Amino acid sequence: MNRQTQRNIKSEDRIRALSRFGSRPGLERMRALMDRLGNPQRGLRVIHVAGTNGKGSVCRYVYDVLRANGFRVGLFTSPFMTDFRDAVVCNDVALPRASLDAHTDRVFCAIDGMCAEGLESPTEFEAITALTLLFFREEAVDFAVLEVGLGGAGDSTNIIDDCLLSVVTSVSLDHCAVLGDTVEAIAREKAGIFKTGRPVVNGAIGAAKAVIERAAREKGCRVFDAAGTAPRDVVIGLGGTTFGADIEGVRYERLRLSAIGRFQAENAVCALYAIHILREIYGVAIDGGKLREGMLRAALPGRFERIDLRTFPGRAGNVFGESGAADGRAAVVFDGAHNPDGMRRIAETVRDVFPQGRTLTVFSALRDKNIDEMLGICADFSAKMILTGSEHERSADAESLSGRLNGLRRANRRSDARDAAVADPREAFETALAERGDFDLILVTGSLYLIRQLQRCLRG
Repeated sequence: MNRQTQRNIKSEDRIRALSRFGSRPGLERMRALMDRLGNPQRGLRVIHVAGTNGKGSVCRYVYDVLRANGFRVGLFTSPFMTDFRDAVVCNDVALPRASLDAHTDRVFCAIDGMCAEGLESPTEFEAITALTLLFFREEAVDFAVLEVGLGGAGDSTNIIDDCLLSVVTSVSLDHCAVLGDTVEAIAREKAGIFKTGRPVVNGAIGAAKAVIERAAREKGCRVFDAAGTAPRDVVIGLGGTTFGADIEGVRYERLRLSAIGRFQAENAVCALYAIHILREIYGVAIDGGKLREGMLRAALPGRFERIDLRTFPGRAGNVFGESGAADGRAAVVFDGAHNPDGMRRIAETVRDVFPQGRTLTVFSALRDKNIDEMLGICADFSAKMILTGSEHERSADAESLSGRLNGLRRANRRSDARDAAVADPREAFETALAERGDFDLILVTGSLYLIRQLQRCLRG
């Protein structure tokens, strides 16, 4: 394929074509790629965030606090909800088309050079990381907030030479085939992002906490124990979360989040420690009022996200109505939790917000996830479940999920749930919405790919 033909192909499609190489941890390809691009990562002031769950939320809180204080900030999160351009943000603007096309050309020119020399082609995520760093360098950001894609040490974001600070949120079993089958092994992989002498915020508990602390000591990093700082006075509702926290002698009262859940207050504590480090160690000017403003404005798509259905047309062209219980019908929430720890946090939030409520859950999962444990947690708080698939090639099919759920229901002597299997995700969602009058909450969860697919429907 010649260069002119390549330019006529949409940039997203050129990048997506690299998905054939899968996910391959290791920095060898990234080093070769970034050398050819002039190493745009060097000199960036990076806040680097890893973890099993919560890392995207921490990134968003830090980003929005810095933005509220007038800084020019780049944000890179993954996975994206609908379009990977939304995962690359500078000053509240998603990656512009012109920048995407220009940087994609540069990245593929470098990839062509690598392949001509007999080197391995970078993966899809590595190419996205590279064009993100080119974009942040071009935009001369004051800070770059980077979410680790998978693991830590071998993740493409770890190509950065230095950072201002590292954060590790929760650590639990996920992606075990790649990262290891123990919490300790996964924690070691995530600690691989630490840079010598740079502060570390540790949000992990138990065995993972000890691993993180030991790895930090070996690199001469000062550790700030976010896991040991529980948020207090937590109030949770469909309108958001209010909490207080004591961070290194600074007492915060009635901080407000638009995000919903006790776990979001815990994520915000990690972010507050990161902000404390920036302010006290690096002298970054952060106003207390602007900090509150940034915390509140942080939007977290796919994290117990309340959905407005007023523009969602049903099969007959009707509109199902506004999300929320004000019209006597169930609130509708999307949450991309896709591992047991994330599902436990959902269960906690459902019980906090709807203590006496009835929940209908639309559930999908990839075959390589811990499906039985996730289903068991969901079945415990769901009066009814609708099992479905997703667009991903590794998605479990609705009938197989239904069979596994039936076994769990029988073991728990719950045969009255009226669960259903609906193969098509949109039809499964519409089936759930048709029953809104019988429930207090319609929850869609288990797979980010299911959320992504339905978000595209909502966007028309």
